[in-house]
Amino acid sequence: MLKIIAILTMLIDHIGRVFFPDNLILMIIGRVSFPLFCWFITTGISYTKNIYNYATRVFVLAVISQIPYHLLFTNHNFNVCFTLFFGIIIIIICNSKLSIYVKSILVSIIFFIPDFLHFDYGSYGIATIILMYFLKNKFELLLLSYTAISILAIQIYHYETLQLYAIVSISLIIFIRNDKLRIKRIFNYSFYPIHLFILFLISFIKF
Repeated sequence: MLKIIAILTMLIDHIGRVFFPDNLILMIIGRVSFPLFCWFITTGISYTKNIYNYATRVFVLAVISQIPYHLLFTNHNFNVCFTLFFGIIIIIICNSKLSIYVKSILVSIIFFIPDFLHFDYGSYGIATIILMYFLKNKFELLLLSYTAISILAIQIYHYETLQLYAIVSISLIIFIRNDKLRIKRIFNYSFYPIHLFILFLISFIKF
């Protein structure tokens, strides 16, 4: 159920951004999706048998999705899958046997690359993944921490105050995280680029 909510809220968000940019309700609903996908990344890291293969799949998805993403949103940003990929890389580094000094340097560099290259959600997205990974069993602390970084994102990076509605996602994770509904991997990985391309076709025909 949680994945269905994430997919639907993402779809609603993108429909709002493309066709109804002034619709506040669609924007609010759309804020819920990204933290949920960050949660799936952290749980995926925990359950995968080979984290490097997992990271590769996310990277390939990011590359494939970039063309429909660019066509739909007509900007020079990198799609959110690149942010998720960088989040995985940081977790790999944190769990490696490298020295604390080397880890700190690498994480510090990688953490801010998404801001310079204009990844969707940037370092705020990376911070979300890190929090969800290391606090995945401490939900009260996760809720407080995610609220804090959301407020910082609004103050420092000038995110819209609507981003605070993303905090609702933590409540959804707490109450629905153990649902038994499973979605096939092919759907999980294909929905993002396919729905972007379909929305582009609709917008192209409409306008």
